[in-house]
Amino acid sequence: MRQQKRKEKRNIDINRNKKRDISGNRNRDINGNKNRSINRNRRRRRVRNLTGIQQLSLALMAIGLALILITMGMNLYASYANRQEVASFREAIAESPFATESDIVQQETREQPGASAEETAIAILRIPSIECEEIVKDGSARWTLAKALGHMEGTAYPGEPGNCAIAGHRNYNFGLFFNRLDEVQVEDEIILDTKEASYTYRVTEIKVVEPEDLSVLDQTEDATITLITCTPLYIATHRLIVSGELVETTYR
Repeated sequence: MRQQKRKEKRNIDINRNKKRDISGNRNRDINGNKNRSINRNRRRRRVRNLTGIQQLSLALMAIGLALILITMGMNLYASYANRQEVASFREAIAESPFATESDIVQQETREQPGASAEETAIAILRIPSIECEEIVKDGSARWTLAKALGHMEGTAYPGEPGNCAIAGHRNYNFGLFFNRLDEVQVEDEIILDTKEASYTYRVTEIKVVEPEDLSVLDQTEDATITLITCTPLYIATHRLIVSGELVETTYR
């Protein structure tokens, strides 16, 4: 009799504990769901509570990133277009007829009347020491310098007596246009490949001048070259000038 009562009591305790466990689990589930719902609501409120300044900052950051990507894309396209033009001009050099020295001397100008600056490529400029190889077009208009180096109006043409002045931007792409011109040193070679000949100049002077200093365009009796670009990079408050003299001419 006593054993039966103990057994019944034990079963009652077991059932009571099971009910407690079920109730506890149910409460934990309810509390967990409540906590998750509260956290979601808090996150939503934080997003809604962004101030106008924060929203403006995010918008400006997005615009800045878009401008950077656009600039990078344009620079990459300019680099690709320049490589294509160099290759095209080299093909034109290979197909050009043989020229004698007298042919070169008698040629009064290489400028094509009526042709725009974008249509007149006159040479390929090479600086082996900085792995520079760029197309040179006639003229220094903004649209010309956006795509190539520009031969300054009123200055001598490659190989001719006088000062052959060539200007170029220091593009943000490493190695494009005159980006690395500040690495050039005295005695380095500057080579201009035209359809008639290759002209090798040797660097004699490197200096920095004010933008208003136009003496760098003064003509000379001998055949010389002057390369012009902005400096320092990204600031462009002055002009970097690299000058050289003609030391060798190789006719085709």
